[in-house]
Amino acid sequence: MEEEITILRLKSSLIECNKHIYKIVYDINEMRRFMPLSIEKYNNLSSEETTLIDSYILRFTKLQDRIGKLFQQILQENNIDTETMSFINIVNYMEKYHIIDNVDEWHEIRKIRNNFTHEYPEDDKENVEQLNESFFKAKNILTIYCKTNAYVIENILKPYNVDIKDFQIKQDYIDELLL
Repeated sequence: MEEEITILRLKSSLIECNKHIYKIVYDINEMRRFMPLSIEKYNNLSSEETTLIDSYILRFTKLQDRIGKLFQQILQENNIDTETMSFINIVNYMEKYHIIDNVDEWHEIRKIRNNFTHEYPEDDKENVEQLNESFFKAKNILTIYCKTNAYVIENILKPYNVDIKDFQIKQDYIDELLL
């Protein structure tokens, strides 16, 4: 019974992440029309462009949060107690599992996510810098998710004989989506 709950949670997390991935990729492709931003461009964004940026920021932060939860689920499935573990230690495990290339990569993504959640309406320069940085590093979070997805499928779902067709997303597919 507990295995079934674990698998259901993992499947739910993968489905949620996949939805965020497709929307982020759409947003990135649309944002290419006006990225990178300058302060002047930022102050003259259309309503449509602002909505697109808002969608991108929302999906980026939600994806980063959900991947963090997936990291914990992976460790729990490997019988590692994450209740009292610092997130730095969780990320260190992900490096050992070859899900992330190095811990600093995840910390950069986390920093971008945190900056998005603490938006500074009066600081256009800071907002422009954050948007540009996230836009050019977006592929990093997509790659980390692809590796996380592959790990979960190969090491957790397949051994339980779960049909993976609805959950799998591969890096080459992401690369094709990013025009």
